[in-house]
Amino acid sequence: MDRNKWWVVIELKRDRASDKVVGQLQRYVGYVRSQYAAGRARVRGMIIARKIESALTASIRGNVTFPVKLYRHDARFEANIRPVPFSVR
Repeated sequence: MDRNKWWVVIELKRDRASDKVVGQLQRYVGYVRSQYAAGRARVRGMIIARKIESALTASIRGNVTFPVKLYRHDARFEANIRPVPFSVR
């Protein structure tokens, strides 16, 4: 929740954000609205990606009914996956 009491749904993409991200964001926003304040929650979205595709902006303009801001990042993500000693019996 931000300082203005809006719920903020953040979709972070490692690389590019295509128009498919809009559907993901809409589902997450719908969930937040349904679970908090019986659908009256004020919700906005943020999409953060390395590359913002033009199809994404077109899809947002045509389909989204809540505020959305787009941001580019220049972070480099590297996966170094190692097992963690843990087991469930």
